[in-house]
Amino acid sequence: MKKVFKYIWRSLAVLLAVIVLIYSIAFIYVSANRKSIIAKVSTEIGEKLEGTIAIGNVDISFFSNFPQVSVLFSNVTIRDSLYQQHKHTFFEAGKLFGHISILNVIIGKEPLNGLKLENASLYIYTDTSGYTTSYLFTPRKQIADTTAKPKNNGNILKSITLKNFRFTLANLKKEKLFDIEIKKADADITTTDNELILDIEKSSIIHDLAFNQARGSFAKEATFESDFELVFNKNSRKLSFKDMEVELQGHPFVFNGEFNFAGDRTYRFAIDTKQADHAFVKTLLTAKLSKALSVVTVEKPVDAQAEITGVLAPGEPLVKINWQTKNNDIKSIFFDVLDASFTGGYTNEVVKGMKRNDANSQIFIENFSGTWEGLEVQSKKAVINDLVQPIISTDLKSKFSLSTLNNLLGSNNIQLKEGNGSLDITYQGPMIENSNLNTFVNGNLSFSNGNILYAPRQIAMEKSSGIIQFKNSDVYVKDFKSTIKNNTLVMNGTGKNLLSLMKSNAGKISLDWHIFSPAINLEAFTSLLKKRTNVVAATASKGKLRKMAAQIDELLNNANIKLQVKSDKLTFKKFEATNVNAAIDMEREDYHLNDVRLQHANGSMRLNGKLIEQDARFYAAALNVDMDNVDVNKVLQSFNNFEQDAIKSENIKGKLSTNLVVSMNIDREKEFKPTNMEGFFDFSLKKGALINFEPLQKLQFLLFKNRNFNEIYFAELKDRIELKQRAFIINRMEIQSTAITLFVKGIYSLDGKTDLSIQVPLSNLKKRGEDFKPENIGPDTKAGPSIFVRGTPGDDGNIKFKLDVLNKIRKRSKSDPK
Repeated sequence: MKKVFKYIWRSLAVLLAVIVLIYSIAFIYVSANRKSIIAKVSTEIGEKLEGTIAIGNVDISFFSNFPQVSVLFSNVTIRDSLYQQHKHTFFEAGKLFGHISILNVIIGKEPLNGLKLENASLYIYTDTSGYTTSYLFTPRKQIADTTAKPKNNGNILKSITLKNFRFTLANLKKEKLFDIEIKKADADITTTDNELILDIEKSSIIHDLAFNQARGSFAKEATFESDFELVFNKNSRKLSFKDMEVELQGHPFVFNGEFNFAGDRTYRFAIDTKQADHAFVKTLLTAKLSKALSVVTVEKPVDAQAEITGVLAPGEPLVKINWQTKNNDIKSIFFDVLDASFTGGYTNEVVKGMKRNDANSQIFIENFSGTWEGLEVQSKKAVINDLVQPIISTDLKSKFSLSTLNNLLGSNNIQLKEGNGSLDITYQGPMIENSNLNTFVNGNLSFSNGNILYAPRQIAMEKSSGIIQFKNSDVYVKDFKSTIKNNTLVMNGTGKNLLSLMKSNAGKISLDWHIFSPAINLEAFTSLLKKRTNVVAATASKGKLRKMAAQIDELLNNANIKLQVKSDKLTFKKFEATNVNAAIDMEREDYHLNDVRLQHANGSMRLNGKLIEQDARFYAAALNVDMDNVDVNKVLQSFNNFEQDAIKSENIKGKLSTNLVVSMNIDREKEFKPTNMEGFFDFSLKKGALINFEPLQKLQFLLFKNRNFNEIYFAELKDRIELKQRAFIINRMEIQSTAITLFVKGIYSLDGKTDLSIQVPLSNLKKRGEDFKPENIGPDTKAGPSIFVRGTPGDDGNIKFKLDVLNKIRKRSKSDPK
């Protein structure tokens, strides 16, 4: 064992002695030939780098690249001929080590086989005119002879080491800026006849990577760690790298790319990464691209790929980005989506040939599925075009519970209680507020078994089902069936340009609404005449459709609704009608009855008019009512005898035709009772009869005790009766009957101011048989000698009749109705 150690120590001693001997010889040789070596190396550098070279100091270093010997150049600068104009030093180094092969020196070959730079920089500058300092790379002989081919001296440089090296390429003409600070880089160089291969291990900081300075820089201030291989093809002048594994800011990426410095001078740069954080990816993009992707926030990491291609000339490169994710949470200023899975991408060239900018950019999402505010939503493709004024185009499908929409919409007016819905639409519209661009929606929103409350009127719509159809900016309601207080309604509606006007001017929205019902009880809808209740809903939080909810509320409050109502039967308290057809316009709180037709009391009615809200209590109503050939007793019964007891429904029969023109106030607090009535009605009563009419029965006892006043038939009764306040002003009216001939005029008042004058011609004394047929002679015809009876209220409030020998019906005072 001792002999083994002895041999080892002897071998080491011999090896050390050889090394010392070699270095001694090298030192002696270099010291003796120092000037020639420095001159030779300087000449070598001068041949390779054309320019003005300045070297502060030159020395010999044995330990910078031990066991090789190095020439140390201190404070080296290389400048172009126009440095004084642009002030950008092409190359400078605090220390430049040239690694010398002693053997090559001894045998007369190229001595330089490696370089090491410390605290150095390379600045390649091109001004707006196209002048560039890159000409310094061209050997002097090639400058003199442009046809000369590069000299192949074999593998001269075998390695390059950089420490604190800054590389800058500033091209003002092409608006490009590449600025990379290399903390440390080791490159092994292999040279063949066709290729220059650099095996590089580097650590650096990317200060700027701007293919178009106006558009911003990629990976700004990002750290860069890598171990990769660069290949430069001498013939095609193409620099390429493949499957380059790098770490940007500590995250792994794979780079592929190539730069063509000849021919079409194109470049391609591809990036691939897995499980990258959305916020982190944005830091690697330009400020504008980052802002574009900030439309959404992706909570979990995604897989992403990017490709940048272009030409080494002024202009914007083509940028394409793709990403994929599953079960992710997406947030934006518009909505939040949970458990989302999709693929997507970005490009800054939607229309080929047009300028690559935000206006020509697109973000797209494909095969999307997720949960939005409790709704499961699917979309085959969503596209956001024009990032200056973003427009989104997408398809949406969802099935949901109607009650889920309450929290989503946050509407003050509509509350969805029960039911199911499904959505299948395509949408196109702006993504920014206050946009003049139209919104287009196509597709259907269907629902079934829904219970819906219209809160301002407290109208509950039960068992609701139907389809809302969207066609561009128009909306159609198809077969909307609902039950309101046992009234079954089938509704169809149209809103032309609805979606556009909702954004710009809801007050100009006009809805055409058609309603059919087998039977309508109007008492269920009296709340439509009541003042709307101000309903306050909780403010929707971020991500919910606050603006849409406000637009829906404004639509329901301000839209003009054109109603077409049809019903087989209509009732209101004692009133009944059939074959109802009504055209009604609703403008906020006002109602315009354009044409209402119906069958009533075995005849027909037609009315038009308006109800205009005056205040929270009163409507001002103006009505024009025509009745044709209706049973008068049924009309009186239906309208509660018009709140008068002069002639009640049980006391009269016949066929009535009338035209009523009246204005009045309707008191909402007193069950919509009319007040301040003014107007008139012209009437004609044919085949009329009075049955047990007490006032005439009183005349019987007064004048004709032997005649039958229990059932009186009379000729056509017609006149104009004026309405003033609560008084009926009767012009001179002729009554020709089987019992008596009368002429009546005066006032019948609901306020106890009745004053009637009844003229009884003495011709009534003639006997009238059972076959007597009364005929009118005209109210203005002189009736001959007559007896006058005056009717005024008695102490009990009932009308009392007495003889008025002098026909002194009192004259109207100023306080009486005119």
